[in-house]
Amino acid sequence: MLDAGTDQVTIKDWYAAAANHRIAQLQMVTDASTDYLSSSTDPMRNRRVARFDFAQVVAGFDAALAANPSLTRWTVADALAGSFVGGSDTAALGGDLAYQFGHGGSLAGIGFDAASTILADANFGLAPQALLPSSTLTTGSRLLR
Repeated sequence: MLDAGTDQVTIKDWYAAAANHRIAQLQMVTDASTDYLSSSTDPMRNRRVARFDFAQVVAGFDAALAANPSLTRWTVADALAGSFVGGSDTAALGGDLAYQFGHGGSLAGIGFDAASTILADANFGLAPQALLPSSTLTTGSRLLR
């Protein structure tokens, strides 16, 4: 379990088999948190979206667990600096679907056509996709609920 303050992520069966290690990057929608500061010199805080090498984050957890086998909670902050891949104000893995969900936990209000275009992109989930202007994202007669 990754503990990031009030949020947490549990990766089911991560250690059961190496085939389960398919997550390459951890992405955080930074500007949805109180840590975001666009004027900061810290690259993990001054971009709307930050990405981290997930294997390095897990290695940090594994090292903490090896040092303390009775560990029941672990704060991810210590591992993030060493696993930082990059940040962006204009793109996110999963495009606007991931970015909007990171903000409100919902995709409600996104246009069906915009969502279909994002999902049809060959880079969906593989490489950051450009974030669309809200005027483009929320247009159309059919909106996600």
